[in-house]
Amino acid sequence: MKKTPHLLWGIAFLVSILTSCAAVVTYEPLKPPSPGAVCPTIFPETDFRAVHRIEISSARSGKSAFIGAVKCEPDKSTLHAVLMSAEGMVIFEAAVKKGAFRIISAFPPLDDSVFARGLMADVSFLLLKPAGMPMETGLDRQGLMTCRWSAAAGGVIEQSMMRAGAVRIRRYNQAGRITKEALALPPFDRGLPVAMHLKVSGPVKYFIDLKLLEVKWVN
Repeated sequence: MKKTPHLLWGIAFLVSILTSCAAVVTYEPLKPPSPGAVCPTIFPETDFRAVHRIEISSARSGKSAFIGAVKCEPDKSTLHAVLMSAEGMVIFEAAVKKGAFRIISAFPPLDDSVFARGLMADVSFLLLKPAGMPMETGLDRQGLMTCRWSAAAGGVIEQSMMRAGAVRIRRYNQAGRITKEALALPPFDRGLPVAMHLKVSGPVKYFIDLKLLEVKWVN
């Protein structure tokens, strides 16, 4: 799908907003939606396998590039992920099933359980659909159509439809602060975006960029 210069400019503008040092956004109730408004649907409903180019960057460690392969079963909330070096060597493998986390293999320092759990939480946030039905739908402070789900570990998952067809995804903690914010970029293949940009806040702030290289639908 060929992108027009206008669409490319719009996507670049959205990413710049996500990465800028804006004022802290806190959780607020949504306003009533427009008649006929529906929730953004970016998460695949059927099982799939995908390969992504991944870039992880932070002020502390700079930027590193990897190849990621994932097997996802959305209805079972199951995800099996493999992280490879740019040369193709497997350096990390883990699985998540309904929130239960397991390291299969990992080279130091990726075998650290805190790091590994955080990485799989990021992958799950980007690729697994929230469980259940939305608990709240409406318009946010920017007038964007927004839907919210209760997160299994506490807090809220939020999706908002942006201009240029992009979808913003946020995770709020129980204090109402944003801990993760992602931008899913079109075009979408059965709900899977061609690229995603994730910003993670916390003691160590970092960014993860995913570019879809290949996808195979199981069903």
